[in-house]
Amino acid sequence: MNIQEQFVPYEIALKLKELGFDEECFGYYYDKTDNIQTSYSFHFNGKGERLANDVNAPLFQQVIQWLREKYNIHIIVKSYNDEELNQILYENDIIDVNDNWNEFSDYTFYHTYQEALTQAIIESLKLIKNEITSSKCNNL
Repeated sequence: MNIQEQFVPYEIALKLKELGFDEECFGYYYDKTDNIQTSYSFHFNGKGERLANDVNAPLFQQVIQWLREKYNIHIIVKSYNDEELNQILYENDIIDVNDNWNEFSDYTFYHTYQEALTQAIIESLKLIKNEITSSKCNNL
């Protein structure tokens, strides 16, 4: 695994930004692509500021912690030994503590830990967005 694989993909980073993720990160995306710059090679606008289109590129672990601390959403990735296929498969669970410890799972098996984790984060962000939308509708 290379270092770039430790960062969430650009699409997730963008959704996190929309939900208010503003934690300090080791890297950021620039040019609206999966190009990552690390904190050692900042992308500035000539005035010592990052460009407006830059998006923080958090590590997967940062996102897991942020979801847990800010929204009380816990992500669990479990591994299974599939003896028939002779391989290890992964499944994810999302636990929303604020919703009576409601557990969500897509009951899908993934071939890599990273795939299962990525999908769990995407689904968690959808839950948060739905809760925010529902909350706004209830306040009208």
